[in-house]
Parts: sequence; C-alpha cells; structure tokens
Amino acid sequence: GAGRLAMVATSVEELRSRLARAGERLADPACRQIRDMVGIYYADEPLAARGKLAFLFPGEGAQYLNMLAGLHARFADVREAVAYGDRLTAESQNGAGPLSRFHLFPADASEAERAQAEADISLLYNSILYVLVADWAIQQVLGRLGIRPDMVAGHSAGELAALVAAGCVDESGGSI
Repeated sequence: GAGRLAMVATSVEELRSRLARAGERLADPACRQIRDMVGIYYADEPLAARGKLAFLFPGEGAQYLNMLAGLHARFADVREAVAYGDRLTAESQNGAGPLSRFHLFPADASEAERAQAEADISLLYNSILYVLVADWAIQQVLGRLGIRPDMVAGHSAGELAALVAAGCVDESGGSI
C-alpha cells in the first residue's frame, strides 16, 4: 500500500520496543497516522505525490568511536572501507595509525585509553578521513541494497562523498 512507517532508534532493544508499540497501534483499523515523540511515525497515505530521496553526508566533527561498528560484521562494504582507510593511513607515513583502531575500539579499554582515542580521533587528519570512509561505506551499502538517492549534499568534507555519490568523481582514481 501507500502507507509509510519510520522509526528512530539508538539500539536493537529500542527498535524492538518501537516495533511492538507501532504494531499495537497499527492493529487498530482506524489508525491513519502516528506521530509518537519516542520516534515512531506513520502515515497511511503518501506525504507527497512522488517522494524524493536525498543523502546528506556529514563532515569533520561527526566522527565518534565505533562509528559503523554495528554494520562491520554484516556488510563487507564496511569492512572493505575500513581496510581501505587503514591502507591510506599506512601509505601516508604520518604516524596516524590505522583507522580501524577507532572503528573497532575495545569495550574493555581503560578510561585513559578511551580519552586518548577520543583525542586522536579529533585530530584533523583522522577525523576527516574517518568520516569520509564512513560516508563512503554507507553509500556503498545503500547502493548494493538498491537504494539510490535522487539528490545528494554534503557538509564540509562530506561534500567529497556527495560528489562521489553523485557520480562526479571516479571512485577508483579521483578523476572529475
């Protein structure tokens, strides 16, 4: 049908809870719309005659430890993107170290190790490259799932990922 359901969740547990709550509400045949402040949105009719999909790629400042780690085990594209970032940092010889140390940060790390990693991920070179690798990984995953944007935009360094997603830059060599 034409109905649309959207949810915002920060964990699998939250998603399960929201799915259950939405299921209860949608079991009522009179339900035409849900605007739940916890992050559940439903409309039984399209919001527009023809919707558009936009990808907005974040830039430097959006990085955080274990960004995309939940997708790492499920998608080869994410693993390949992180490995590519590691190769780039190794080739640069700037002593930055592999990006995977941010991506797969150990849960049992000490507070001092976490503080050092937070400081390191905030360094300009690390932050920009880490965000670009994440942007590229997500774009690859969505593309493989057949999800193609009608338009793209990027903020700051995310503009580079938007150019690639728009087909303006050759992913393999960077030619425009």
